[in-house]
Amino acid sequence: MMLLFFPVLILKILLYIIEYLLYGNEPWKLNIMKKSVITASLPLYWMGWILMIFLIGSCEKNMMEKDMMDCDESIHVPIHPLVIGENACGTLGISLAELPGEKAYVISKPEEIGSLKLCAEGNEEEFDFEKEFLVGVRICSACGILRKQEVTYQCNKLIYSIEIENLDCHAVTCSDYLILIPAEYADLPIEMDITKIDKSPEK
Repeated sequence: MMLLFFPVLILKILLYIIEYLLYGNEPWKLNIMKKSVITASLPLYWMGWILMIFLIGSCEKNMMEKDMMDCDESIHVPIHPLVIGENACGTLGISLAELPGEKAYVISKPEEIGSLKLCAEGNEEEFDFEKEFLVGVRICSACGILRKQEVTYQCNKLIYSIEIENLDCHAVTCSDYLILIPAEYADLPIEMDITKIDKSPEK
């Protein structure tokens, strides 16, 4: 709001300076001078307003263009996939089957983590939630095989992409996927991008 009154402030300062230097002891000349200065300054005053409106509009346009650029660009986020029985031991304290279908869920409470731990070369380690956080999702498919999973940062959110290949199978199976993501992304919303492709029939 202060910027909007900048032309008025400049005009008042000019009047006070001229009053002090030239017409301090002749008020009647000062009144005439004030009227003349105000009349002559009106075009500059409105030009100042127009210039400020133009500058504000340009700044807003640049910010919108920057946001659009951020949404067009994606940054790969390092993840650590967990497979129970391989690099993870124990069991989760919750069932991902009870959560909304095919939506990422941040597992953070001790009762949700249960007895799940990291396993490396026979050693068990607790999760370090100061460095990373745990995300789980359950996906059902026709005897699906995981082909790819990755996380990207795009447009102020995380996109968790999973690609599953459906086999020539009539049974529907559900699998739980767990990943660790660096803690600096913990406050961002997570959007799922699930692709299910059918295996090409053998010729």
